[in-house]
Amino acid sequence: MIRLSTYLKSRIYWARKPCCSTLMNVMLKLFLPAISLLCLCLSSHSLAAPVDSDSIPIKVGGSMESIHGHSITDAEISFQLIFNELLKEVNESFTLKIYKQRSTLNDLFEKGDLQVILTNSLNFLDLDSLIHPTARYAVQYGGSLKQPYLLLVRRTNKLVHLKYLRGKKLSLANGHLIGKLFLDVQLLENGLPSSDNFFGEIVTVKGANTSIIDLYFGKIDAALVPQFSLETALELNPQIKDKVEILAVSKPMIYQAVGVRHDFPQSRIDNFEPSIITENPGKRLKQVFNTFRIVRLHRITDNALSEVKDLVKHHNKLIGQER
Repeated sequence: MIRLSTYLKSRIYWARKPCCSTLMNVMLKLFLPAISLLCLCLSSHSLAAPVDSDSIPIKVGGSMESIHGHSITDAEISFQLIFNELLKEVNESFTLKIYKQRSTLNDLFEKGDLQVILTNSLNFLDLDSLIHPTARYAVQYGGSLKQPYLLLVRRTNKLVHLKYLRGKKLSLANGHLIGKLFLDVQLLENGLPSSDNFFGEIVTVKGANTSIIDLYFGKIDAALVPQFSLETALELNPQIKDKVEILAVSKPMIYQAVGVRHDFPQSRIDNFEPSIITENPGKRLKQVFNTFRIVRLHRITDNALSEVKDLVKHHNKLIGQER
């Protein structure tokens, strides 16, 4: 058991030829109007201005966990408004759609109907072969890019070991697959069933803050949340630390990542990237980031997700499916 106060301190031309043949004249009279019309259409098409691929909006798709319980409509409008204002200076624009079903999001990205995907790190790794090698980013929440997951329990329940949570009620936010995988590993290492077969009920909520509040008021027995969510909750309600304890802590990991499709033009990536990947975002961008608890975006390499990869490998080994 880890005391909360102690833990906190440690820490997008055909020419017509003359002909005398009667048959030829008849044919010309019959077909010339149609041929002329066809030529006119072809000529008009060839003279039309070509479509500039750089003027086509970048289609971005995101998963539910990326908006932390906020309204889908609010998220789509807010990000499109601010980012398009920034990208206007470099003649770029984008559209954002949040998808409730991760399978729909992935299908559209795989088909090329989406050029950019915003999703959790596990899903990001599943789509790795489709993602551009130089256009991979991570979303920073809280004070550091990599954040641990925390398993929280009520202090008054005096639960000092995972085994005492058997049959109890767990709450976690929608899409927090990495956290759930961490919890499964913890359970399996202790000779216990995976979370779906261990807890009496697993409640999925819109945002991690709801899990923390429900734990505070005794509606649930345990909450699985990323550290930055607990920090935010404590800022709003410092009394939480008096009723909540940490039972388990994961290694710090990148929680969410952004990937651009492998076939997206490098020239466009070079064009929009400086407007978004910046250590000093402008005032309006900061406002949107703050609303969704984002600090900034970072460019990353494969090594940045090493902890997530290790967690997957360890889990597969524990269940006898090591690859």
